[in-house]
Amino acid sequence: MWGPVTCLAVRSSGLALSPDGSRLYVGERDSAETYDTSNYALTATTYAYEETC
Repeated sequence: MWGPVTCLAVRSSGLALSPDGSRLYVGERDSAETYDTSNYALTATTYAYEETC
């Protein structure tokens, strides 16, 4: 069960869990990713240095 989290922790620069425990946020050098904790599926990716104007 914790295998995917361990692999993510090796290449990540920060981990956070939502208050209800349903989402795992993984901060990396160039992006932040959101995972569903029930199946560890990637649900969103936000890239750093992205121009939004």
